[in-house]
Amino acid sequence: MMDKIIAFILSIITAFSGAAMVNPVDGVLSVITGIPCSEESINDSFIDGIGRNDVNSEDGLTGFYNNLIMIFIKDNTGVYKKYRLFRDNGLRLLGWCCPANMYIASCGLKNFSQIEKLGEKLTAANDCVLGACPVPFTASLPDRTPSDPFDDEGKWTESRPSGGNWYLEAINAREAFNYSEYFSHIKLGVVDSGFDTEHKELSGKISFPNSREENRNNKEYHGTFVAGLITAKENGEGVCGICQDSDLVCVDWQPSENQRWNTNLHIIFGFIRTVKAGAKVINFSVGTSASAKQNDTGYIIGNRYDGMLYSWIISLLLGKGYDFLAVQSAGNGDADGEAIPALLNGHFSAIDSSNAKSLSFKVSAADILDRIIIVGAAKNNKNSNSLSFASYSNYGDRVDIVAPGTSLYGLNVDGEYAYMAGTSASAPLVTAVAGLVWSINPTLSAAEVKKIVLENTDKTITDLRDNTVKYPFLNAKLAVEAALKTKYKMNTVRGTIEYDASLMPYDSVKITSGGKEKTITAPDGNINLLFENDNGTINVLGEYEECVFNPVDFDFSGGEKEIIITPEYKPDSEPFDLITE
Repeated sequence: MMDKIIAFILSIITAFSGAAMVNPVDGVLSVITGIPCSEESINDSFIDGIGRNDVNSEDGLTGFYNNLIMIFIKDNTGVYKKYRLFRDNGLRLLGWCCPANMYIASCGLKNFSQIEKLGEKLTAANDCVLGACPVPFTASLPDRTPSDPFDDEGKWTESRPSGGNWYLEAINAREAFNYSEYFSHIKLGVVDSGFDTEHKELSGKISFPNSREENRNNKEYHGTFVAGLITAKENGEGVCGICQDSDLVCVDWQPSENQRWNTNLHIIFGFIRTVKAGAKVINFSVGTSASAKQNDTGYIIGNRYDGMLYSWIISLLLGKGYDFLAVQSAGNGDADGEAIPALLNGHFSAIDSSNAKSLSFKVSAADILDRIIIVGAAKNNKNSNSLSFASYSNYGDRVDIVAPGTSLYGLNVDGEYAYMAGTSASAPLVTAVAGLVWSINPTLSAAEVKKIVLENTDKTITDLRDNTVKYPFLNAKLAVEAALKTKYKMNTVRGTIEYDASLMPYDSVKITSGGKEKTITAPDGNINLLFENDNGTINVLGEYEECVFNPVDFDFSGGEKEIIITPEYKPDSEPFDLITE
C-alpha cells in the first residue's frame, strides 16, 4: 500500500516539477516515510530508550546491542531508495547522523554473527551501502585514577610556582603565552561527563550542539575539570586555561541519576555533533580499558571492532570536507588497576594501521590516523625534581605523547576547585596546545597540527616497562613557535640575564619591537624568543635592591641575535653584597 501511495505522489510531483528536480520529491517522501533527505540531518532521540538491558554480553563488559545494525549509505542516495533498502530487509529506521552517512535500524536479530552476516549481505547487494555492522558495546568510563595518591605540595624544579599549577611550568605554557597576540579565536570540543556552565571560570565559554544536548547536561566534577584545563578564564584567581581565546562545544555523554541512554552511541553522536558544530580539536577523557581483563580474547576482539567502526566514521567526515583532531586519554589501567597497552582503551585509541578502514575513496588509512592523538600521563617526582611515566598510565605504541597527569589543580562544580590525577587530566593539556597551534595558523591541516605538537619538544619520558621506549613530552612553547614559523618570518633572540647567585632570577622582561611593547616571561633569566620584527629593546622589569638592569638593544643578522643583560649599580651607590631575605 505504501509503495502505491509513494508511486502516485512521485508521478504527480514529477509531472509538475520535472524529473530533474530531485529535492522536492525527496522532501515530500521524507515527510511520508520519516527518512531524512538532508545531508546535515541528525536524529539520536532513540538512544534515550536503549540501555544496558539491551546489551548481549557474557561478562557485562563487552558485547553488542541486540536488534541494532549500523548502516553507512552513500551520499546523494534518494529517500525512496533508502526506504526500499530498509523495507526489503525487514529493518526499521531508528536514528541517523547524515554528516557521517550513518543510519541505525532495528533488525529483529539477537545473534552477533547473524547481524554481522546481514551487514555483509546489505553491503554486497546494495550499491548504495558503503558498509554495515553490529553496534558494539564496551563499558566506557571517565579516565580517572582511583588509587594513585597525590597532595597539594607539588613542586617543579624549573620555576618558583608550586602546587597544582606545576603542570603549566612543566609544559612551558607561560612562555607560550608570550606570543598571545598571535592567537585567534578557535572552537574546541569536549565530550565528557557534565559541565558546570555557571562556574565563574567557565561562564559564557560553553555551548551545546543543540537544545537536547543542553537539556541532557548534568554538571559533574570530571567534565568541569577537563573544560577548565582547556579554557578557564584568566581572572586573577583559581586557575587559568591554556587556550584562553577558545569556546567549547560540549556533550555530556555520561548518564547521571534519573538519566538513561546508550553511552556508546551517545559518544559517537557527540563526536559527530561537535565536529559538525565547528570544533577543530575534540577532547575525549574517556575509555574502556577499566572494563578490560588481561588476555581477555572477547574484549580484545570487541575493542578492535570498535576501532574499525570509529575509523569508518572519521573517513566519512573527512571525505565531506570536515577536518579535526580527536584527542583521547590513554587510560588508567584495566579492571584490576594494572596498566595495559593503550590500544585497549577503546574508541579512537583502538584504531591502528591494522584496522583503520576508510569508506571514502578520498581518504586513506594514514589520513584517519593523522586525526588522532592518544595521550599518556607523566608524574612529578617531587623528591627528585624530575618527571617520570606515571605507573597507572596505559602505555605502548598507541601512545603518541605524554603530558602532566598527577596532582593537577582545576575546577570543581558549584564554583569550587579540586585536584585530579589520571590521563583524563593529561589529554586536555594536549587539546589546548593543539588549539593554540591551530589558532595561530587556521590554514594548517589537522595532520600538520598533530605533527607540530608531537615533534616540537625538548624532552622525552621513558616507559616504565621498557627503557628503550621514549615518549615525547608536551611543550607548549616549542609547538607555538613552530606554528608561528609556518605563517610569519620570525627571528630569534637568545641570551641570559646575569644576576647575583643570592637572588632569584627575575623572569619578567619588557620588550619593545616594531613599535610594540609587551611584557614576556623569561624563566630563570634565560631568554629564547621569536620576533617578527627586525630590531628592538629588552629590559628587565623592576630593580634588585640597589641594582638595576639596563636595556639592551638588538638587531638581527642571519636571523639570530645573542644578548646578555647585566646589572649596574645606581649612581651614588656603593658596591655591596646582594642579599635577599
